[in-house]
Amino acid sequence: MEYKSYYDSPVGRLELLSDGVSLTAVLFENQQGDGTREENTSLAIFREATQWLDAYFKGDNPEITIPLKPTG
Repeated sequence: MEYKSYYDSPVGRLELLSDGVSLTAVLFENQQGDGTREENTSLAIFREATQWLDAYFKGDNPEITIPLKPTG
């Protein structure tokens, strides 16, 4: 199953996608997929990604420690 969460960034709203363990994609709002993903903002991967994105957009250069599994 794929899960999604949203992040409001300075460059627009982002859709974060996950398989439940790893981050599988980050899409701009106008690139959203087919809508079959279940929204689940409580997954640890989404909390980690949000913290990383917060630091990145504040101008920090955070180390990438988020589990990534790009698909496509």
